[in-house]
Amino acid sequence: MHLYSAHAGTSADQTDVISDADPVLAYLDPLDEDLPSDARFALSHRELGRLLFIAAKTGARFQRQEVPYDPMAWLFSPRAMFNGCAAVDACRQRQSFVRAIVLHSLSLGFDADPDVLDTYVSDEFTIAPARPRSAKRPAEGVPEAIELSPA
Repeated sequence: MHLYSAHAGTSADQTDVISDADPVLAYLDPLDEDLPSDARFALSHRELGRLLFIAAKTGARFQRQEVPYDPMAWLFSPRAMFNGCAAVDACRQRQSFVRAIVLHSLSLGFDADPDVLDTYVSDEFTIAPARPRSAKRPAEGVPEAIELSPA
């Protein structure tokens, strides 16, 4: 898969292809203003979900275990478990995503040999689909779920 980046000085339909091997992501302060030179990425809905899941899982683990490091630093640092890529790049793909789940769920440190992580996952590994939500009215003070429909 390739990501696309629109650079300053190009029209909206002109993009440069960024290969997965390019070390393009660095931690940028999210409170800073956006710049025309900031990389733009096209992600599938599933890839975005994987990244959000791993970000939440990493933050929860760091808080639960009182890790004195910034979880964002873990997400943006190269890891052996992702063949030298950062989690924010690698976890778009299912195999790296599953490795990160195993690492954080079993608290196996902050990096590991990918072959070791893969031994924890069987070939039949699946994530059960979510159960349908009931039609019950939400509890007092709990907002109703927002229905998202395809555009």
